[in-house]
Amino acid sequence: MKSKINEFMDLVKQRNHQEPEFLQAVLEVAETVIPYIVTKDIYYGK
Repeated sequence: MKSKINEFMDLVKQRNHQEPEFLQAVLEVAETVIPYIVTKDIYYGK
């Protein structure tokens, strides 16, 4: 799961590297939301 979160965060960092507070907020949300999305076929597209 960490690899999916890291991939997502890499994309976010490319666009917002100058915004550390934003990156922290996105990481906190991603750690909760991405595991849920991956387990649900309707959201993850399986």
